[in-house]
Amino acid sequence: MERHPPRILVIDDDRELVATLKDAFEANRYDVDGAATGEDGLSLCRDNAYDVLLIDIKLPDMDGLSLIRRLSWQSQPSDCIVITGHASLETAIGAAGEQRVAAFERKPLDMERLLTLINQIVQRRQTERALRRSEERLLQAEKLEAIGRLAGGIAHDFNNILTVILGNLDLLRMTTSEGASVQDEIGEISDAAIRASDLTRQLLAFSRKQIIAPRAIDLNDVIADMKTMLKRRPPNITTSLPARSAISEYLV
Repeated sequence: MERHPPRILVIDDDRELVATLKDAFEANRYDVDGAATGEDGLSLCRDNAYDVLLIDIKLPDMDGLSLIRRLSWQSQPSDCIVITGHASLETAIGAAGEQRVAAFERKPLDMERLLTLINQIVQRRQTERALRRSEERLLQAEKLEAIGRLAGGIAHDFNNILTVILGNLDLLRMTTSEGASVQDEIGEISDAAIRASDLTRQLLAFSRKQIIAPRAIDLNDVIADMKTMLKRRPPNITTSLPARSAISEYLV
């Protein structure tokens, strides 16, 4: 599976700071976008998925905490780092109360500290994504196991029915005079029931996780076995059986 570099969005009206952060993050192999207003940031988040958002507390059109709340409403899963040059106890408490806020950083920013923080956030998010994928695979495996058990139960019951059918066909064959035309029909029903029984055995093997041994079959023989039955088709259905040499190339 192709892995994409982590993505960061910087939302700050200080264009020089945005350019500086962009250069620093791209040097560490991050994809970085910038926005100067809250509305521009919202628009980018609607069209892209970001791992980390750096949001200035003071934006031209709204404050950073209001932006974070609006991002939560549109189910943006990014972690947010609030940055500000006007730190106060009130803004720090407000940021701490937002679930998406991972950190509160004052300007001028300590780039080494900021990069360490972002690396930790990205690694945690990657671990969480890997865990979710493992949980999804486990859930899928449990579903397949449940389907296997269901298939095994159905196959077992169906096999019991086929056993009764085959037993009664043997009794019918013994009570019917040899050479009677009905003997051909009995044989065809018996062959179909035996094929169905083979299918149920395969289902049972699947449900028990047994190895199914594949074998080569000749389609000529399979079609020849069905030829008599196909000839008794309803009048509105037509069939065309190719010559034996024409289907021999499909030997599997």
